[in-house]
Amino acid sequence: MTHSKHRLRNIVITVAIVVGMWQLLKLCLALLITLPSGPKYLDAPPAEFYDFVAGIPTPEGATTVITNIERYIAPQRACTHFIQQSLLGSETDFSSIKQNYLKELHNRGDQWLVASDEAGYLKIVLSADAMIVIADLTDDLPFARLAFSETIYLEARDTYQTVYFFSVDHSYGNCIPDPDWEK
Repeated sequence: MTHSKHRLRNIVITVAIVVGMWQLLKLCLALLITLPSGPKYLDAPPAEFYDFVAGIPTPEGATTVITNIERYIAPQRACTHFIQQSLLGSETDFSSIKQNYLKELHNRGDQWLVASDEAGYLKIVLSADAMIVIADLTDDLPFARLAFSETIYLEARDTYQTVYFFSVDHSYGNCIPDPDWEK
């Protein structure tokens, strides 16, 4: 009888351990379901992105040929970038477009800085997570193909003296701040 009592005791202990482990496993699964499953990226621009873009002036005298919104994610961070890219056309030369745009921003009184100003390119940083890029595409078919269709680009180039890229970028989430803003 002692042997069967000992065996019965072992069975009861084993059943208790198995039931306890089962309860613990159910608790762990419930926690896994309710906890975040890793970095979350935005699938679509938030409403404030559209408000932000609406507050950015388009260069004076520009005609919008096409506009699209791109989404990029930073794979090592929970960061989503939304970029409104526009192909613009104008009868004004590119250096005047840049100069006039900087005057317009200055007159608005907004805080901003020029991070890069080259012959065919202008990068304006608005904050640690927002910027504007203006790039001359009049003679840059490869870049235009990447951002827009070749047909639309060629039609714009045939129509306007200057064809250029105008983008407004805003980042959301755990993003690395623009290093130019920190200077």
